[in-house]
Amino acid sequence: MATKRKGKTVPCEGCRERKKKCTAGQPCERCKRLGIQCYYLKPVAPPKPENIESANHQEIQMHVEVLEDIMRNMERELYLLKSPFRVKQIAQHNETMRSSDTEYTTSDEDFDHHHQHRNRLNSTNTTTTATNRFFSQHEMTSNWQLKFRKDGRISINTDILSYANLLKHVEALGVLSETIPIIKQPTLASLSAGGGYLHRNVLYTVVRRGNFRAILGCIQNEARKQIISASTMTPPPSSQQYQPLLLEYDQLSASNGNTPSVVFEKKDLALQLVNAYFACRFLHRVVFHQKTFYDMFVKGRSDLEASPVVCAVSAAVLTMHCKHVMAFVPYDQQLGLGEYYFDKARYVVSLQFDEPSMETMITYLFMSLYKSNLLRPQDANMYLEIAIRIRQILAETAYKHPPLSPIYSSTLSPPNTFNSATITTATTATTTTNTTTNPINTDSTHTTTTNTILPKRPSKSKMMNRYLGEYEMFKRLHAGFQDCVQFIQFINNQRGIPVKNLSPSRNKPSMLNQENTSFKQRFQEICAEAYDPKPLPDESRLTVRAILKEHYVGCIARVVGPYFRRVRWNESDLIPLSFLMKTEEDLSQVYFHQIPLDFRLAPSIFEDGISDTEFRKRLLEDGRTDVNSVTIAARYYQSLLALHEPFQPTIRRSRKSAHNITLLVPENLEDFDFKKQKKRKMCSLATSSSSSSEEEGEEGENDDTHVLSVHALRAQEICYKCSITVVRLLEFQCTILGACTIPTPSLFCAWDTLMRNSCLGMDEQDLKASGVNDYLSAKDIELAREYAVRCIEVLRRGYLFNGAEREVFEYYEKIESQLLTALCKSASPTAKYWEPVSNW
Repeated sequence: MATKRKGKTVPCEGCRERKKKCTAGQPCERCKRLGIQCYYLKPVAPPKPENIESANHQEIQMHVEVLEDIMRNMERELYLLKSPFRVKQIAQHNETMRSSDTEYTTSDEDFDHHHQHRNRLNSTNTTTTATNRFFSQHEMTSNWQLKFRKDGRISINTDILSYANLLKHVEALGVLSETIPIIKQPTLASLSAGGGYLHRNVLYTVVRRGNFRAILGCIQNEARKQIISASTMTPPPSSQQYQPLLLEYDQLSASNGNTPSVVFEKKDLALQLVNAYFACRFLHRVVFHQKTFYDMFVKGRSDLEASPVVCAVSAAVLTMHCKHVMAFVPYDQQLGLGEYYFDKARYVVSLQFDEPSMETMITYLFMSLYKSNLLRPQDANMYLEIAIRIRQILAETAYKHPPLSPIYSSTLSPPNTFNSATITTATTATTTTNTTTNPINTDSTHTTTTNTILPKRPSKSKMMNRYLGEYEMFKRLHAGFQDCVQFIQFINNQRGIPVKNLSPSRNKPSMLNQENTSFKQRFQEICAEAYDPKPLPDESRLTVRAILKEHYVGCIARVVGPYFRRVRWNESDLIPLSFLMKTEEDLSQVYFHQIPLDFRLAPSIFEDGISDTEFRKRLLEDGRTDVNSVTIAARYYQSLLALHEPFQPTIRRSRKSAHNITLLVPENLEDFDFKKQKKRKMCSLATSSSSSSEEEGEEGENDDTHVLSVHALRAQEICYKCSITVVRLLEFQCTILGACTIPTPSLFCAWDTLMRNSCLGMDEQDLKASGVNDYLSAKDIELAREYAVRCIEVLRRGYLFNGAEREVFEYYEKIESQLLTALCKSASPTAKYWEPVSNW
């Protein structure tokens, strides 16, 4: 009820909140009239300090009791671990032995059993004596106390007061250690077997290292060709000494005489190359907004070769491993035609060098991509720096502010896409006259029909939509910058699996490990944002699916990226098992839950034990099967393979078996001997590294600490299945779906695993000595060899080598011959002469 305090009535809470007069009843008249609850707040005195201290003491006491209970449980567990037998079990066992001894009869046929029975009695008596010693030792240490100090330290109070007493305890502990093992620090093998940490083994990277060195050989060859061509060039005659610096390109090309004949034979060749790019390679890597590109650089131009962007894109397309280009440009003229368009783009853009615009940035970027595809890293780096500087200016001026939402009409359907029919030579002759004034027949026709139906939009909305397209294209060009920088990083051995160059003079280009630091920092500052394009309303379904495919592949890369940096680049060989499990769980969460069903293949396709025919049949019956879903699935299984790849059991090869096939030698003989000397030096320093243990296994010494853990067996099984799945998916992609390019990193990762499981150069004795039979059967080895050969066919059909990749082509041709020789096969499953032009 309400109380009166110094002549003042204390109201109820309802009246007090609404500042109404209260009658101080229970309930008061107002609350009774309104039918609400009437309650009063009773003032409570604050707690006294002594009460607060008492409550804190009680809480601390409860925590202490919990800790003491935990300590008692720990002591009990330690006691059970240290005592091999319990007293009750020993007593029951002794009583059983005595009763069986009294009832035992000594017949001739049971003499052996009687002897074994006596041996069991003797061992039991020995164990009983050891147990009694243990309990006597336990009584000696029962008065010891373990105390925790306030500063967090731990102290043990014993009853040892003299050296004699200390010696007595030490002797008792020595006798006890003979029967009960002392708990000591875990070894590397116990860590691997116990599940806390996994030991990272040396990756088997024969194919990947060979590909890297073959590319370096191509770079050296290209640099040598440039030096020879520069030295053989004749100086201009003296009559042309006072020529103007900027010549017309027609005069320059006529004086050089290097114009390919296909330029004169076919009209609008640049337009056909651009259409071929947007019909094929653009869907593999979306770096443009198609409508904005055509509006800015194609439509309304009478001479497309006067556009530096069109010339630069045409030159880059000729080196992008696209088989559609071969429909109208012969393979032997592609390099010459690429140089023709590159020179044109360089000449036209040189006239507007100081003008920072979208046109100049795209031109220099695709000139850098052209040089990257031709394996000329120094030229690619030079043009990329110019493009980055222009991009920085545009990011601070023209494209500083993001656009508003698009104002596209809801009734406007996306424009039709260019199919393969638009880039064939049969349709070129019929569309030549139309493309001169209207380069894009499909888009222009669609635009004219829609303009007659829809009302004309205001100019403001047109400007906003144009800025939206330009801004989105400016963002998407980030993928082109990424491709150039990744190529330079790959040449500098800064991506993927590190390759140690033990001999600096061999297989090392002049620009290796000489990357411009300021350029690298500038690129990281400008392009710090991730490549994540957004589909626009005017884009086709194929383009939208290609954009979403890039997004989902990026989600997978963001999951496994930190794991690869930790496992592949860290110096420590101990990897937490929880880290592996968490990454694998996140990877499965992304693929099976975050990626929509429309981009996922049916799980029944990847059922264990099905044949290749059944696998292909299920893929064809799945309505979601296309290039995008197959690419995402291949990336998922390749990532799962790469997670467990470092933890597979190490196959120890002897020096003799390693030289039976040259493909299996990691480097040349000198590098191999250098590594052996380095490992012996590390062993002499008493370091327990993974390389030293592997070398001891190669020399035939048995290592007792080597334990084949359950995690290694699981990693072996996962990598074996995933490698076969990746090869099947990529084979389906390049044969049935007709994709021009396959993801070669996924193929190389699976190929290395198959080469490892093939055990080439090892006979039955080597397999038995190395312990391979514990996790690989003869059928598994035979299947791995079959799929290793099929990788050659996948690469031949899914990758078109350009003219600058001759050494890479010869490297894989050598691998094919070595594989067939090792497998004792005379007939090649691929073409006899593996030329890129043959049998397409």
